[in-house]
Amino acid sequence: MDKNWIELRADYERRAAYSYGDSGQTYEEAKEKAFDLLETTRLGLYKDKVMQIVENGYDTQEKVIHEEHPTVLEVDIPKGCVTALPYDLTVL
Repeated sequence: MDKNWIELRADYERRAAYSYGDSGQTYEEAKEKAFDLLETTRLGLYKDKVMQIVENGYDTQEKVIHEEHPTVLEVDIPKGCVTALPYDLTVL
């Protein structure tokens, strides 16, 4: 039985956990799966939520290894533009 795992959290609540150790999955594989799920869900399912990847285990203290906060200011890109207009040129 694995004693260590990596969690994906949304707004500080566990959404997924990937164990590593005796089961045959390595630390790097578990970490990669957590980051892949983060990439897949952060702009959709977990939009506007604080996202964390946390190392955890029975004999270790939890350690946040990655944290993202939602974007507060979202600027719509005008039709025909490649990037958003600078803030001072945007009509409010």
